[in-house]
Amino acid sequence: SALAQCGSRSYFFDIKTASDGAKYLSIRESRKVAGKFEGSRIMVFEEHVDEFVRELLKAVSEVRTNQGAGSDSPDNP
Repeated sequence: SALAQCGSRSYFFDIKTASDGAKYLSIRESRKVAGKFEGSRIMVFEEHVDEFVRELLKAVSEVRTNQGAGSDSPDNP
């Protein structure tokens, strides 16, 4: 398990095992909104990890290249 504290958000990274024995990466985001915690989670099964990481790295590269150029993010309209 790993934790990344990023401002008002926390990201938790865990490796879990499904009932059929398949391993998966669980990425959970938690943030405080109006005094209570909200969050979301994605699961990436082991057979999809390589493609997921490849596309994630492309997206991170794009974000770093275009810093300050605006965003489609709901947190930054």
